[in-house]
Amino acid sequence: MAKELPYFRFYPSEWLEGDITLENDKTQSLFVKIMCWYWKKDCHLDLEFISKRLINGKATLKQCLNKLIDNNILKVDENQCISITFLNEQYDLLSEKRQKFVESGRKGGLSKAKAKGKRRSSYKDNNKDKDNNKDGFVIFWGSYHTITKLNKTDKESAEKYFNKLTDLEQHKAIDNINPYYNSLNDKKYCKKARTYLSDKNFNDEFIFKKEVKDNPHNIVPEIHMNNYD
Repeated sequence: MAKELPYFRFYPSEWLEGDITLENDKTQSLFVKIMCWYWKKDCHLDLEFISKRLINGKATLKQCLNKLIDNNILKVDENQCISITFLNEQYDLLSEKRQKFVESGRKGGLSKAKAKGKRRSSYKDNNKDKDNNKDGFVIFWGSYHTITKLNKTDKESAEKYFNKLTDLEQHKAIDNINPYYNSLNDKKYCKKARTYLSDKNFNDEFIFKKEVKDNPHNIVPEIHMNNYD
């Protein structure tokens, strides 16, 4: 996976609101390095590798690793292999996308060879665009329901709306799922994927309301966010 897709999605809001920020800087730094190695090795990493590669006998780092395990930030199975939930979810989605891409590439290989050198757009190019759209929709569909935890309904209609979007809008639709969901004061009003796309809520200016500790007047600041302005 590291060669086909050398990056994973990182959501700042999830990091800042997660348990990891309760740890010291060294522990957080160690977790970032572990995430990188975990992704590079196709989400399969054991404690022996971490100890040799990252801990290297240093007592302080060993304590940091134990904190990550004790606080369930890193999960360890009976084979001493670690698990990072949000990376596992991304890996499953992208593995499905990669498989579809490979299969469509095999089917279209001969046709692409015949069309090589032609400058004008062709029906085959349109099919390629459709395949890319389908791959993008697979990621959107999985991500939306993983984050919102809504039931998966109206998939066909949602895909039609997704395919009508420009490339930029499709990226925004995926990237802004988490900001959209976190901006909702009452999660029961979260829209279905189809409506989120048809209303283009990914273009909204998201406002997060967060209570400030030790605030005698209970003032609630507003945080505005729009990733593409």
